[in-house]
Amino acid sequence: MSEKKTIFLIRHGETEWNRLGKFRGRNELPLNENGMNSAHITGEELRDSHIEIFFTSPLKRAVQTAEIISEYIPNSKIVKDVGFQNIDIGEWEGMTKAEVKIKYLKEYEMWFNEPENLIVPGGESIIDVQKRAFKRLQDLVQLNYHTMAIVSHRSVLKVLLANILGMKEKNYFWRISIGTAKALEVEYSLESGFILKI
Repeated sequence: MSEKKTIFLIRHGETEWNRLGKFRGRNELPLNENGMNSAHITGEELRDSHIEIFFTSPLKRAVQTAEIISEYIPNSKIVKDVGFQNIDIGEWEGMTKAEVKIKYLKEYEMWFNEPENLIVPGGESIIDVQKRAFKRLQDLVQLNYHTMAIVSHRSVLKVLLANILGMKEKNYFWRISIGTAKALEVEYSLESGFILKI
């Protein structure tokens, strides 16, 4: 039987654009006070997790979250990984939902009704995000780590979980909700593949 590995999927802490309901995309946003506090709470929760390495989106809010959590886990290290970069939200970046609805009504309706078929003007599709992120996850479990963490963004973690759970139906994207600075545990083995542990 092959060795079991543990992967923690962690969403970055809150930023002001999270609080204001703006599309964040790849904008370089720092954590706000609530985001930093939440990351410390998650660090406390993961204190005994034995995470050896954090693979983090290169965006500031994800790196900050990883840095705070790693303070609670001795000898862990942090590596920036473009495979877990946030979705490129194109022309929507920095806009509120209300603003997008006015300017891009057709695409806005697709975002909520069939997001898997939408490519935001100037941006990236959810399917492309899913392919690159899951391919990277498959690569990481081949490395010589027993316990690792991925610190990323809502869109990235949603599609990773959809792949892990085998969700294929239309609009699977909105069937998963992950709060800021929340951690989910996934187990991997060659025999069983990926399993979400709750």
